[in-house]
Amino acid sequence: MTRFARPMLAAILVAVAAPTGVCAATLVTSFNPGLGSLEAIAFDPVAGTLFLFHDGSGVIREFTTAGVEVLPMIPAGAGSFNDTDLDFVTSSFTLGGITLPAGSLIEFNGDAAKIQALDKGTGALITQVAAAIALQGGFVMPLTSALFGVDWGTDTIAELDPGDGHVLGSFSIYPPGSPTFGIYFGDVESCPGENVFLVAGTEYSFVRGLSSAGTWLGDLDLSGLGIGVGEIGGLAVDDATGHLWIAGRSGTVYELSEVCVAFTFFRDGFESTDTSQWSSTTG
Repeated sequence: MTRFARPMLAAILVAVAAPTGVCAATLVTSFNPGLGSLEAIAFDPVAGTLFLFHDGSGVIREFTTAGVEVLPMIPAGAGSFNDTDLDFVTSSFTLGGITLPAGSLIEFNGDAAKIQALDKGTGALITQVAAAIALQGGFVMPLTSALFGVDWGTDTIAELDPGDGHVLGSFSIYPPGSPTFGIYFGDVESCPGENVFLVAGTEYSFVRGLSSAGTWLGDLDLSGLGIGVGEIGGLAVDDATGHLWIAGRSGTVYELSEVCVAFTFFRDGFESTDTSQWSSTTG
């Protein structure tokens, strides 16, 4: 199903009140590969490269972190258009009864309502399951291999059964006490080994942190780094460094440090003197 952007809404932030994050996000690097509006991004932990999907292209492109394309491009899953996300598994993972090795490429194909394992060299379909939610993005948890997806229809994060895609449980992306938030286009990711979920909507300029139990940890505004309302398309985390990669709707790819560190310390109750990017009622 093809969906079109709804009118952009300004981010609604509560007053900052003694937020607890040790640092603010830092822009490490950025590049524009010239593909147009980017929908999805994944970091390949084996090759150390980035896999990108741009709207309506039907193909997945690979780039070095310096922005040099690695050929060949591969076909995306059948029906992929603009509800697509990508992820790599960091340990063996069983999807649809097929065990995949570490480093396998997963496509969250919301347009076809499928979660698919693709051969990263050819794009060939290895296995797939139906997704029981309005899928916009997703990831496989690095430590537990649990499968999660974000539902743009209900604004929830759902844990999905990798055997057949049914919902095991879910929680809201705007829990009580948090500012108004929603996903129409956007993504969800996790920080390595920290039980911290990162979620972002294209209509907002911040990344939201949630605990794995659905507790709001805070919102980290990125507009000061040039990542404003309408820009965030996809998220990917390098599990070795904890750096966050963002696929921009402008076509720009961004690498940020300190995001996972900040949310982890925020969760654990450490105080911060840097309040420039944080929004929270906790403190």
